[in-house]
Amino acid sequence: MSAKKHEMPLSPMVYHPRSGNFQLGSASHRVPLTAMCLTKFDVKKGNTVLWTTSLAPEHKLHNIEFKTLPAGIHESEQDWVNFVLPKEDGEFYYGVALFTQNGLRLVEEEQSHGVDRSKVEMYSLAVITDPQYRLDAMAESKYYRWKPNMFICANEYKEDLAQLMEQWLKSKSFDVLEHYFSYNKYQPDLGSPLLMRKWPGSSTLTGGSYEEYAQGSKDDTETFKPSKSWLYLLPEIIEQLGPSVFTLWKACLLRQRILVVVEHGQSFERTNALTYCLSVLSLIPLQLERRLAHANMPLQTLYTIGIADLDHLTDLVSDALHKSDPDGPHLPSFIACTSDEILAERGELFDMVVKLSNYHGLKVYTHGNGVRATPHEWESFQYLSANFLYREYNEAEMNDYLKNVEPLSWSQYIIDALYWWSTAGYLQPPYHNTSNLLANSDRVDEKNEVEIVLSIVEYFHSRITLLYEKLHEIITDPDWDSSEPLTVPSLFLAECGLDCFSFQDHEFLKNLCAQWFNVHIEIRVADFNVFC
Repeated sequence: MSAKKHEMPLSPMVYHPRSGNFQLGSASHRVPLTAMCLTKFDVKKGNTVLWTTSLAPEHKLHNIEFKTLPAGIHESEQDWVNFVLPKEDGEFYYGVALFTQNGLRLVEEEQSHGVDRSKVEMYSLAVITDPQYRLDAMAESKYYRWKPNMFICANEYKEDLAQLMEQWLKSKSFDVLEHYFSYNKYQPDLGSPLLMRKWPGSSTLTGGSYEEYAQGSKDDTETFKPSKSWLYLLPEIIEQLGPSVFTLWKACLLRQRILVVVEHGQSFERTNALTYCLSVLSLIPLQLERRLAHANMPLQTLYTIGIADLDHLTDLVSDALHKSDPDGPHLPSFIACTSDEILAERGELFDMVVKLSNYHGLKVYTHGNGVRATPHEWESFQYLSANFLYREYNEAEMNDYLKNVEPLSWSQYIIDALYWWSTAGYLQPPYHNTSNLLANSDRVDEKNEVEIVLSIVEYFHSRITLLYEKLHEIITDPDWDSSEPLTVPSLFLAECGLDCFSFQDHEFLKNLCAQWFNVHIEIRVADFNVFC
């Protein structure tokens, strides 16, 4: 296979039950289109819809002009925006939009004269898909049975959108868009050819074939060429989040409502990728799905949301609160991103808010209170960086990361000091040595890009499996009288790969055990004699 083909975007994972591992691969079919639209930011009218088409009138594209042109996107020359549209059955349509503008270029060209606002053009071209379609051609495909692949089914159209946008900017004719939709919408009488990755007539738009475009032209100057599959961004995302990646991972594992707030000008595509990757890292491993059947749904990705989505989110929470359930309300769980910072003030809608800033770094809040990574998570991040990312950080980078790490508790400080003094620095307390609890946690040198991505996913899934096994072990202990409270020592958290000194992790383990097994546990504070 040529080098260029290796560089082609790969779609995310397919699970292979026999090997128990994941592989990166491509979908053999695409989900047919439900709708398309072209929106524009008008300097006088604001966000407007120029053109839409859909399978039927009931496919209403409510607030689509705000979905495809979110606040702050005007500070980027080009970006990709993923979004969802709610369905009546509680599921979602998945969409992706390509945004482009000439405003920033005009500013550079006409600095001394000012910009003629009538010349500014800002467009978003979007496709909307419904992965719940079950065509005969897809019945044998396992790719879209895995819900995380449903989350990114619209991304299969990115290359096509790039070509269509180029053609639209040249011709300003809706005919090319209508032509494309007519070939790629669901047409049961034509069957499976509609779902092929190469769409009919593609060469008539650009003068070249789909394959030539996907591999890159000779001068490699396509303006709108999308990036590789999001999972390839995992190493960069982990470096960006630092030890807080574990804080967010725990919130995802508890299926909380998480909002990522970004500054204007930051990439929506990258932030959407971040939300997707966190959902994948917090998946219940396949071998545990039957045992945790009530809790194995992936964390729903809502991608880009804005003020226009507040009514829908409020209705979701309100409906959950009014449902009668003996175990209390089951609030919806999701992860989303926004550039509308005012959403972060709606504490009743979000359990955790993550603020990403180019200048102030990363801040995590739970119901208004700042949350930092635990000292154990700092150690885990260093281990992950050295053995999976193959990265070493300079002093400035380390100091930036440490701003988001809790200080050592006095208990841990004293125990660490006693161990250092009594063993001349030769031994560490057992709560430091948790990497050996995980299967396949040893460093493997000379990994390629795909192996690095897969090893990161498997690392986090191994931690989920460890949590399950340890909790299952204590609740099935024949010596435990179920009529009595179940109490475990704080050192038990170290066996679970958590921080036994952090009350944050104490609460996490309590909540996880209640959620997974409907069992409430108590945790005894550390007894110094255990370590001495």
